[in-house]
Amino acid sequence: MTNLNTESATWMRSIRRPSIIEGVRELLNRTFVEPSKPPKKRRDLFEDLRNTCLNDYYIDNYPSAEAGLALFSNTWSSHIPVEGKVTGNLPLFADARLSWLFDQIGGIEGWNVLELGPLEAAHTSMLHAKGAASITAIEANAICYLKCLVIKEIFRLERAHFTLGNFERFLSDTQERFDLIVASGVLYHLMDPLLALLDLMRLTDRIFVWSHFFDDAAMPITDMRRSHFTRETIEREYKGAHLTYHVRSYGSMSHSGTFCGGIHGNSVWLELPQVSALLEQNGYHLTLGFEQPDHANGPAACFVAVRV
Repeated sequence: MTNLNTESATWMRSIRRPSIIEGVRELLNRTFVEPSKPPKKRRDLFEDLRNTCLNDYYIDNYPSAEAGLALFSNTWSSHIPVEGKVTGNLPLFADARLSWLFDQIGGIEGWNVLELGPLEAAHTSMLHAKGAASITAIEANAICYLKCLVIKEIFRLERAHFTLGNFERFLSDTQERFDLIVASGVLYHLMDPLLALLDLMRLTDRIFVWSHFFDDAAMPITDMRRSHFTRETIEREYKGAHLTYHVRSYGSMSHSGTFCGGIHGNSVWLELPQVSALLEQNGYHLTLGFEQPDHANGPAACFVAVRV
């Protein structure tokens, strides 16, 4: 058994502050899309004094929450339902997987929800619209965190609270219980997902997961989707639980300005049957959905696990 040490650096050192500052500065230096504004009359005397802003951190456009979308123009993954705004292509604000979750559990009105990796707050918006009493959303990517704050203002997500940091550290430390934990698109980005799953089971009776999973039959050795995996596996055991770790490198993908994967250079993919067995052994009933063995990035599926 190989010991995976994810605690080798403190949280503050792992963020790489200069990179974040440079990334935000680069975004601020983009050309802003000026929102529509009512006609204004200005005295000509002052026009020549208002031609330029002091520096790139100031915006002279008409104030609007939607103007925040322009800070991240051409970098949105989600299609954001704001008329007249060009954003991404993924329909995450009307995600069928979240709708399926609500159908399976009969609604979440009045619940306290923990959301791991909100990305651009699309799922947060859906959870909010379904009446969650509170949503604690934890995001490790600084740019995604800022995007979430923009979305919070646009859609008035008053019951959502976004925090910046590594949710694995929160899971291992908190004693707070939640009515539901949503972990969509994050499990396959972790270095030690067994610990995360054990923490999820400690903190809630209802877990929703969408993730990629390693599947030897669906992804044979000749499959290009396996090209980033190492050939060796790690048998991980902790507190009587066991999972096989398939280590995957991000490679050059992590250098992209739109990268929104895990914190570390590698991540671990699990095998779905082993995850199902682990949860069932701990008293959960699993319902599978949206199984996609031919997904372009690797086999994927989602499940809702409810302790019975």
